[in-house]
Amino acid sequence: MDLKGIDLNLLVALDILIAERSVTRAADRLCITQSAASATLARLRELFNDPLLVKQGRDLVATPVAQGLVAPVSQFLALVQSAFDRYRDFDPAKDRRTFSIVASDYATLLFLQPLMRTLSIEAPNIHLRIELAGENCVEQIRHQDNDLLIVPYDVLPDNGDFIVEPLFSDRYVCVVDADHPDIGSKITLQQFSKLPYLATSFGKASSLVERQLDRLGISRNVEITTSGSTLAYFMLQGTRRISLLHEKLGETVAQKLNLRLLEPPMRLNGSTESIVWMPHNRNDLGHRWLRERLMRHAVSVSATGTKRRMAMPLCHIR
Repeated sequence: MDLKGIDLNLLVALDILIAERSVTRAADRLCITQSAASATLARLRELFNDPLLVKQGRDLVATPVAQGLVAPVSQFLALVQSAFDRYRDFDPAKDRRTFSIVASDYATLLFLQPLMRTLSIEAPNIHLRIELAGENCVEQIRHQDNDLLIVPYDVLPDNGDFIVEPLFSDRYVCVVDADHPDIGSKITLQQFSKLPYLATSFGKASSLVERQLDRLGISRNVEITTSGSTLAYFMLQGTRRISLLHEKLGETVAQKLNLRLLEPPMRLNGSTESIVWMPHNRNDLGHRWLRERLMRHAVSVSATGTKRRMAMPLCHIR
């Protein structure tokens, strides 16, 4: 069947005719005359090569073909209605929608997980589908059915066909077991290079902090490399390993995992998590609501003060 020759308004009429089982009542709902409704039913019968509705006493009864059309036609019309509604109105307290977000494990645990608790009350019918960000994370929103990307700004390519907005920043700190036998209140550069080191990666590529250390020419005694940073916190407890990880998430898990956060013995740039989205979503009201809600949540994450300040000042590498 060639859709180009079909008036899709016929599907609206079909949905109502089957639901009402009456040409008169269907005409009232369609705001047309009874004769126009009868003509529409005739066109539908010709289109599907089936009577669709047949007389049974005083009532009209749906044929098997008509009964088989109920679910797909209803679903199609709901999908079309949803597509139009997202550009006209959006009420997060009532509307039902699924948003797909690509994010790192760090951003998911620190940023999205607390937000989801709030959204379960504010927007009970909104569902978030979270996909782990990979090396080609921009392609995950450019060519896949994903709405947003949350990753550090520095992993994004230059001159992309996407829109970027900063969310919040974090700094890197040395993370060690609280009872580490070799480290007191501070760690020296010599200790940093000698002790067993847990490195992190972004997919198969080195993480941003590892790239900084490489540029600074700082050697590490790498014992383990983990993909992503979240797992690293759990692999330090009860060991002599050290690692450079995000401070905000470290403060969240340090007490539970018996860890200490120390000022690193080198000057490092922090990271800025950013929200990335494609321009074609600009006028999608639901998408706009999600972006604005993420930005508001980022303010609260940024406002969370550092719970502990390290005693050791930043050192320059000579």
